[in-house]
Amino acid sequence: MTLIESVRNQILAGTLDVPVFLLSAPEEPGVLALVTPYEGEVSPDLPISGEKVQIKCRAPAYGDAETLAWQIFNLVAVDPPPVADRKIFSVTPLQSPVYLGSDEQGRSVFVFNLQYMTLWKDVE
Repeated sequence: MTLIESVRNQILAGTLDVPVFLLSAPEEPGVLALVTPYEGEVSPDLPISGEKVQIKCRAPAYGDAETLAWQIFNLVAVDPPPVADRKIFSVTPLQSPVYLGSDEQGRSVFVFNLQYMTLWKDVE
């Protein structure tokens, strides 16, 4: 299971009733969360990477999108997911949820970013 799949499962294991997508999201439903990897950092001396993940939350109302973002943030920003295809040492929030703006349908969007310190895949 990849890192982003593990993060999605961590969100789904919470008590939230929200669909969580990976990499891209459909136009519907209006309320959802999206997990996307982006640039990471590699240690020059050890087989360790700082894998970065962005979580985007969308809802028709500003308050609902903000609440969803903070609920998910509190689920994933404290402990790394328990199962993944690589050893995860820690998770560090790079920012708390912030308002990104409205999408084309006028729905509010919040995002936050996390960094996971991981051992490279297939390294024991």
